[in-house]
Amino acid sequence: MKRLAYLSAFFFLGALSIVLWHGLTEGFHPKKLCSLAMEKGDAKPLKEKLLADRYYYLAKGRQCYVFVSPKNDHVIKLYRAHLGLKGIFLYLERICKKGDLYSSEKERHEGWVKSSEIAQKDLQKESGVFYVHPYPLKKPLKKNIELIDALGRSYIVDVSCVPFLLQKKGETLQSKMEKLLEKKEDKKIHNLIDQYVILQKNIREKGIENLDPCALRNAGSSEKGEVFDLDTGRYVYKEPEKNLKESL
Repeated sequence: MKRLAYLSAFFFLGALSIVLWHGLTEGFHPKKLCSLAMEKGDAKPLKEKLLADRYYYLAKGRQCYVFVSPKNDHVIKLYRAHLGLKGIFLYLERICKKGDLYSSEKERHEGWVKSSEIAQKDLQKESGVFYVHPYPLKKPLKKNIELIDALGRSYIVDVSCVPFLLQKKGETLQSKMEKLLEKKEDKKIHNLIDQYVILQKNIREKGIENLDPCALRNAGSSEKGEVFDLDTGRYVYKEPEKNLKESL
């Protein structure tokens, strides 16, 4: 009985440590950076001076791990693979649908690539994205960067092997407005709202639609007060509107 109790305690503590570690680091590890579909395609050359040597952990999104530069002026978003518990559920879902997990991940990656390329090509001002690396370069970057996780641990990553993008650093509108509300700066709040409306109008006028335009969560403001989309993973080109007569 004592041996069983010790084994139970051992497994409980082990499971607890894993949960705590995952909570503190939000599950980040370089092995979770996706290299899917990196065997084909190409990307525009990158001026290495745009890429910092070191980045610090900031957050985890639905598609990427986000790290901020030492100057706090831009972030690098590293596309992540669906591993762990969520990956298991996706795998089981695919089995039930008699599908292929690789195909599912590939489709997800291709959707991120298309949206990110729209951001860089047509919406640099509206998205703050100034470089996208979805595929290897003809001339590899040969650039290693140091990633510092939430616990201060250091990892060296070869960025030529993983999909990533570089984007201007911003604070979510929700966070920004909460601070302004505390200071009762109503005019600045109204200004942010006006800028967001103009932002979405400009995006649509370019024939592009944001499928996830949540203002408070997915839009942000730079230190200079510029409003732009923080989440750039759901851009699509709008389909041409059909002639009314043709639709009848």
